Amino acid sequence: MPTLKVFPAIALIAALVACGGPEDGPPPGPAPTPSPGPGPSPTPATITVRGRAVSLEGLPVIGLTAVISGHPGVNVDSEGEFAIADVRTPYELILVNGAIQHATVYRGLTRPDPTLVIAEAQPISPSRATVNGTVTGGHYPQGAAEDSWAAFVSPQVRAITRIDGTGSVGTFALPVEWSGAPSVAGRVHALQFSWQGELPAAFTAYGSASVTLSPGGSFTPSIAVAPITSGSITGNVTLPGAYSVQSKQFAIHLDGARALAFDDASQASSFSYVVPNVTAAEFSALVVAQDPNGNAIAHTSAPVRAGGSIQLAPRAAPALILPANGALNVGPSMTFSWSAFSGGIHHVVFVQEGRFRLDLFTSGDTTTLPDLSALGLSVPRAAQLGWAVAGIAPVATVDEAASPAFADRLMLWSGQETFYGVSNSRSFTTAP
Repeated sequence: MPTLKVFPAIALIAALVACGGPEDGPPPGPAPTPSPGPGPSPTPATITVRGRAVSLEGLPVIGLTAVISGHPGVNVDSEGEFAIADVRTPYELILVNGAIQHATVYRGLTRPDPTLVIAEAQPISPSRATVNGTVTGGHYPQGAAEDSWAAFVSPQVRAITRIDGTGSVGTFALPVEWSGAPSVAGRVHALQFSWQGELPAAFTAYGSASVTLSPGGSFTPSIAVAPITSGSITGNVTLPGAYSVQSKQFAIHLDGARALAFDDASQASSFSYVVPNVTAAEFSALVVAQDPNGNAIAHTSAPVRAGGSIQLAPRAAPALILPANGALNVGPSMTFSWSAFSGGIHHVVFVQEGRFRLDLFTSGDTTTLPDLSALGLSVPRAAQLGWAVAGIAPVATVDEAASPAFADRLMLWSGQETFYGVSNSRSFTTAP
């Protein structure tokens, strides 16, 4: 029986790039104060940067030192937070984990409240609870082609599990992890359907129940499902250049959040998916494509209602320009360059597997290897490193990439249309 998939697209792209993989922009700043008259411009004001480091899952990250040029480094606390005063904008923020030789750089920030996603993260231990639910109604015991799943959905966290449908009622144990809030309120949704190959053939029952989770608890909601009918969404894929479809996916959005997703391994450019007719449910589609050079792209749509049509048109990935693949004696003066990703910002990764990693977020299309030796992180000498560039759009500025919704967007939770593009990787050898 096929397995329900969750968020495989970003995992696939992360694997292709060898890197960890963005909704609201920065809050509006204060209105400018008009000058009282002609004269020299006032000295730019400084801000206090109060930031937070999080993993892709949104958990606070510890074990880091935060550095802004001209200021001493500060330790990130147990909530992933730090503060640095008297900062002039724009500024470059560096988060360093010397223990694993990993740094994350956000270049060109102006916001006072950045939230920074750390790809190789040491998150704090999350809070945990278990939802041990029962499902009544529907068709139990299930037939061979039938299946049912439960999804917990809240603004803070999503989790899914298969429902055991072998008895006279459905039962499930759903572990949920979160951080920050002492409790989490959400809904558990149960869907029953039948398979045809790798995709649903018909949705037959749906129900939900509210539940508030607290750490260490075991919660036992009973969900009464009722019969439902099926609808459909349709769409087409348009690809640039020599790209070809690798896979597609459609997702079910419940309570305004992406809750469950189904993989479509076919490489057809058109699609039609069966979806449940559930009040307020919406649906999105995703395509992953690749070209002969190993560049990968993806486009996830905004959600539509049942009966809607979706056009997927991913954008060409950034193309690496300099240095040439296999370049030797690469030093700090070498300029790394790539073609810009349309409408987005860039995530540049430099890595020596298991020994060194640098993640750089920038709106530009060039960089050099920053000298982080004073922070306990030195670029390995006479060593072979790999590098690649990912583009994420629509993201207008690095400030927007440093918003709390960036991790949600990377994990496809935000429900917004998003484009990804990942260059193939190149290698180079550093100077002795």
